[in-house]
Amino acid sequence: MNAHTIIENAEQRQPVVVQHFQKAIENQQLAHAYLFNGPSGAGRSDVASWLAMRLFCQNLVDGQPCGECYECTRIANHEHPDVISMAAIISRTKNEVKGDFQADENGQIIENEKDLAKREKNAQSAKSQTIKIDDIRPLVHEFAKSGTESSQRVFIIERAEMMTNSAANSILKFIEEPIGNMIIILLTENRSLILPTIISRTQVVEFRPLAPTVLAKQLIANGMDVADATLAVRLSNSLTGGQALMENDWLQKARETVWRWFNVLMKKDYAAFAMIQTGIIPLAPTRDDKDKQAILLDVMLYVFRDLLLVHQGVQPTFVEQEGQLQQIASQFSEAQLIALTEAALATKPVIAMNVSFQNVAEMLTLQVLDILS
Repeated sequence: MNAHTIIENAEQRQPVVVQHFQKAIENQQLAHAYLFNGPSGAGRSDVASWLAMRLFCQNLVDGQPCGECYECTRIANHEHPDVISMAAIISRTKNEVKGDFQADENGQIIENEKDLAKREKNAQSAKSQTIKIDDIRPLVHEFAKSGTESSQRVFIIERAEMMTNSAANSILKFIEEPIGNMIIILLTENRSLILPTIISRTQVVEFRPLAPTVLAKQLIANGMDVADATLAVRLSNSLTGGQALMENDWLQKARETVWRWFNVLMKKDYAAFAMIQTGIIPLAPTRDDKDKQAILLDVMLYVFRDLLLVHQGVQPTFVEQEGQLQQIASQFSEAQLIALTEAALATKPVIAMNVSFQNVAEMLTLQVLDILS
């Protein structure tokens, strides 16, 4: 990602946060440690990079980083020696294998046992979701150094919630007693997983979830079609959550299956009852699929809610079926449309009481048939 894109993302996704830091820099009131908390896709990493660019940029434009100078470009490319990213350190460390090498008669490198063991350890560590003390030790060494090109240094620690207690404690000293002119920025999606001692010693900056229109554009840019993206932003407020729904085209299958069930149901056809077992349940068949089951109920809710919305002249979530929804809504009274939405809403507390998903979905089907009769 180039510097201009990073700057644009930061300003568009979190304008209030950017303005806050702009004033803090102008008034020389920057803290030495921050915790950026917010959902994925909200721009935490972009704002951290924007802040670094703002501090190092050689050609500020109206108080904003230019995105073109040598400093901005190096920060965007993770190449600036005084802007150090934990993710870059881990990536670099995983790819490094130090030691002596020998070559066979064909000139092929033979790794000694020590090097092979280290490569295997690195490969296993790369698969780990946690940030261990060995992962963070290179960053701790950097904390103790002075700046390479200036007195200012910026450290960015991504996925801070994944640090083990020992890893987190190893950076605590530098948060409490920073060396020189350093700023430490921790990024997290869940502040509740951060050690209380770190939270109390950092300035917490809360990042608001992306506006649905902005999140939808990101999902579409990542390959989701418009219909699925429009629905996804109702089901998740984060980029990670939206992307998870894309796996194996699950959301598309869920949307299309629920729509087929809904069409049969609105014709007062009892075949819709059988479709719960044959079509809906296979999308989330086990108790381990509770999250997906809850999402399926939400999709059902949105399609009934859409009937009421189009009746009131409001654009529906199932935007591609707006014409069909209008035609269906015209066949029923407003009281019936409200009753359908209320029946779908009533499934939420029932599923929370550990009633089986199939029973809840079948109960909703029968209630809808009763309302329509």
